[in-house]
Amino acid sequence: MKESMSVSNRVYNCPICYNILRYECYSRVDGKVAEETKSCPEGHFDYRYYYGYIEYYIGDKRFHWKYDDDELLKRKRNILAWEEVRRLREQSGGG
Repeated sequence: MKESMSVSNRVYNCPICYNILRYECYSRVDGKVAEETKSCPEGHFDYRYYYGYIEYYIGDKRFHWKYDDDELLKRKRNILAWEEVRRLREQSGGG
């Protein structure tokens, strides 16, 4: 299926330092998102979605899951990821 780059008017901010994230999204012809990335210019946060696979890089830690993973597993990993965000915010004084 052919893909195209789309541009969003929405602004995303880093959950740690609040800088504006660099955003890229590639959609399929049917309009569904195929790939999406959101990256902090300071390197605090990186989100990647590729065809149902999700990765977060928060600081130096990596969190990942697939859409067809068990719901409890996805929830646990998401909670761990956002706990790391809170830890880094507190460490940087942005708490």
